[in-house]
Amino acid sequence: MPVGNGEGGNRFGELADLVLAWCERLQPVHGSAGFCFSYPIGLKPDPQYTWALLQRCPGIDHSYTPMFSVEAGQTWNRIKGVNWLTVLSDPIVAELGGLAAVEAQLAGACRIKPYRGGIIIIAGPVPQLGDRYSGLIPVRYQAAARVTRPVRFEDYQRAFVELPEPFDEKTESLKWIRRFDADGEA
Repeated sequence: MPVGNGEGGNRFGELADLVLAWCERLQPVHGSAGFCFSYPIGLKPDPQYTWALLQRCPGIDHSYTPMFSVEAGQTWNRIKGVNWLTVLSDPIVAELGGLAAVEAQLAGACRIKPYRGGIIIIAGPVPQLGDRYSGLIPVRYQAAARVTRPVRFEDYQRAFVELPEPFDEKTESLKWIRRFDADGEA
């Protein structure tokens, strides 16, 4: 979905409404929406074009669904990570201690929009890119990551990006997944 509406405004409200409508209709187990590199089915991501921006702008997600699906396999109750909108089904919310516990842990940093079957954590009024070079890590994304960390999938058997030497692909992938953790490296 394009960010701009063609009249100088943005379409973030439309995106949030669309995600809510999809959640009401499809009742997903988990998901996210916001800024991301998204790749057509059959096209493999090329880190030569994306990795530098993923490192600099933590608010950009690497949305390569086929790889996550293969790696997660039958592990349906684990999320890939957070974004501006983070979708969690009722069973995942229950695993986090329930809605009241999630709200308490967020401590007002993010809004929660319930839907029939789960919730959407909304990390601010609009998506944020962040800029690691300037020390700008989206604080609300960090709050969402802190709350959802217990249900984040990290059992990758291989890297989700292919990087050139001297990078260790799996280590770099995990550092990126943990980019919003206060104790993580990215």
